[in-house]
Amino acid sequence: MRNTLLLRPDSATDSWRWLHLDNDGSPQGGIYSGSLEAAAAAANGLRAVVLVPGIECLLTTVQIPGHSRKKLLQAAPYALEEQLSDEVENLHFAVATAPEDDAWPVVVISNSYMETLQQQVAEAGLDVQQVIPDLLAIPYEDNETSVLLDNEQALVRTGRSSGYAVDADNLGLLLTTRQPEVTVKHEDEDEDEDEDEDESGGLPALNLFAAPGTLLPATIEYDGEVRLEPFAGDPLEVLVQGLDAGSINLLQGRFSRAAEWGKVLRPWRSTAALLLAG
Repeated sequence: MRNTLLLRPDSATDSWRWLHLDNDGSPQGGIYSGSLEAAAAAANGLRAVVLVPGIECLLTTVQIPGHSRKKLLQAAPYALEEQLSDEVENLHFAVATAPEDDAWPVVVISNSYMETLQQQVAEAGLDVQQVIPDLLAIPYEDNETSVLLDNEQALVRTGRSSGYAVDADNLGLLLTTRQPEVTVKHEDEDEDEDEDEDESGGLPALNLFAAPGTLLPATIEYDGEVRLEPFAGDPLEVLVQGLDAGSINLLQGRFSRAAEWGKVLRPWRSTAALLLAG
């Protein structure tokens, strides 16, 4: 992402943290902290990308035939209704641009969170073009699991469009219960042999991104390779590495940029109609 201001709310305070990306999409300068108004001044007209906390989001999938995004957005809430703890009317649903493994990745977040965020960035004067779950900015490779330890919370990315947030204390247990085993079958293996004889490749490699002094979760029972990836201290240093313009953008449906422009132009339409009538 070129010429972008990457922002993320500070979980410990009411302030925000931001980082400027240059023409090559590389970090330029340091990481700053302050109000959204201060971030808007720093943006100086640059496009902005907001990373929302993974704890606010549900990342899931839905199997709906067809490729019409309008129909997908209409059908997804009711296809997922049984998985949700709140009424669909209170939730916002964003769908990926393409299916993965015959299913459509979906991000679910509360309408109230999106309404508050939209109001805040509008009042600050920020030109926000993408709102992405921070889970989907954690560096990730196929057949691996990446975990960003942020204070007492663990942000876990398990796929291109999948992940979850959990208390760091519960991470070890959850990893061993949620992750499926990877089965490896050799090309020269007789297809008629009993499937029980397949060789198991174990669990995916686990990448732990942790700042110095972070209390690491218990992973002794994790039956897979565990790699520690230290970073200096601010999660944005890690998240900028996995930032992808193709990630699910929450600015869809009623929260799309087109819908926001419609709100701005609607009063002018009435004025224009009166002038024309006169």
